[in-house]
Amino acid sequence: MSCSIHQLPGRLRVRSQALRSDPELCQKVKCAMLSMSGVQSIETTPVTGSILVRYDPDRIYPHTLINSLRTLGVLEGVIGFPTRRYALAPPRAKPVGARVPRSA
Repeated sequence: MSCSIHQLPGRLRVRSQALRSDPELCQKVKCAMLSMSGVQSIETTPVTGSILVRYDPDRIYPHTLINSLRTLGVLEGVIGFPTRRYALAPPRAKPVGARVPRSA
């Protein structure tokens, strides 16, 4: 099944064949995701099979959202995404402008 995921802090977009032309599944996903603490808004587009989730990155991790979408059948048959055991793992911090001193 074809699927793409794009994520920025506070924003997650998923395009999935499972959502395409299935307004009932889109509505089910929208209701379930809106009930999650930290999710601010959801936009679904059945014509393109797209869902846009805006969330508070301090309250919920993108892996948690992805795992929920998998449970709801949006990512059915897709491999390579984190499993449930990683759902609460915080993202790795990336140092910004940090330099590591070289040993002499």
